[in-house]
Amino acid sequence: MKLPEEHTISNINIAATIQITSVKEETSAIYKALLPEAGVESRRRASINLKHEDRCLTIEISAQDLSTLRALVGSYLRLVKAASTVIEKVK
Repeated sequence: MKLPEEHTISNINIAATIQITSVKEETSAIYKALLPEAGVESRRRASINLKHEDRCLTIEISAQDLSTLRALVGSYLRLVKAASTVIEKVK
C-alpha cells in the first residue's frame, strides 16, 4: 500500500524559533559569533536563519526530521551559552 504524498515524510518540515533578549551589545556579539556556523548549517536537511534587531536575537531552525531539529536546537543553545559566558568574562 502506498501512502498519499501528503502523508509521506519527504514533505514534512519541523521548525523551532529561539528568541534571546539582552542588551544590544551582547545580542550583537552573539549574532556575529553565530553567523559563520549558520552559513555552514544551511544544508539539505535543515536551514538556519538568524535575525538581529535592537535587543533581540532570533534563531529560526527548520529541519526535515525531528532528530536533526533537536540536534541543531541543542547545538545553538550551547553556542549561545558559550558566547554569553565569554562576553561576561571579557566585561
